[in-house]
Amino acid sequence: MRFRYFAYGSNMWTPRMQGRCPSARAIDTALLHGWRAVYDKPSVDGSAKLNIRPDAERSVAGVVYEIDLGERDLLDRAEPRYRPITTPVGLTYAYEGEATPEPPFGWYVDLVEAGARAHGLEPPVAPARVR
Repeated sequence: MRFRYFAYGSNMWTPRMQGRCPSARAIDTALLHGWRAVYDKPSVDGSAKLNIRPDAERSVAGVVYEIDLGERDLLDRAEPRYRPITTPVGLTYAYEGEATPEPPFGWYVDLVEAGARAHGLEPPVAPARVR
């Protein structure tokens, strides 16, 4: 049995996603309506990671993967502090806590952008500053 996962951050980069969940296969791209992407989730490394926040006027582009259900715990562990949510385009993760003022690392932004471009998507708006 498999489930669908909507990746909007660094997991859009397929090699990263398959390093976390080896069975992951990109099957489509999609827009998640009613959300906006923002680099505001506090990470365990002290930087910001990409997050989604509700916003009726916006949409977030991402990659839809199919993953073996037995690897769901691997994905959950790879996404600390995020809450899994079910959306029309698949399971995804959102952080609902207080935003961090810290910027993301440049390598992380580059990874997000490379993943988006690899799937023909427009990358999320880059943050004003990086570390």
